[in-house]
Amino acid sequence: MDGMELTYQQRDDEIHHFQFLRATRTAVDAFLMQLDDVMERYVPGAPMLILVDTGEAGVLPFGYTFNGVRDAIKKHGSREYHNFRIALVHSPSATMAPMWMSILSVVPTPVDVKAFPATARETAIVWLLES
Repeated sequence: MDGMELTYQQRDDEIHHFQFLRATRTAVDAFLMQLDDVMERYVPGAPMLILVDTGEAGVLPFGYTFNGVRDAIKKHGSREYHNFRIALVHSPSATMAPMWMSILSVVPTPVDVKAFPATARETAIVWLLES
């Protein structure tokens, strides 16, 4: 793993794929920095497709993640997002859906969010592309 905490890739199908490798504040910080860059480059009217995969990492630090995402939403909240879809992939033993639903409750625009177990990663991708 070489000390990596998070990987990011904008896939050819326009999905922004965030893969958490560790459930640490450092990984959350890396996620928030990359998410900020993605949000800065957003083209109004375009779909925003995000895959957040914590299947390998486990449960992220809730309060720290919540505060960071809330601050990012405040920073970018005045933008109008369309077709904003987020697929959350989590390990079966550590459901992240309640945490992310709580975090995303502060988003000012409608967001379509769905959680998937790590064994259904491909299903999550198909769901994102159905927009």
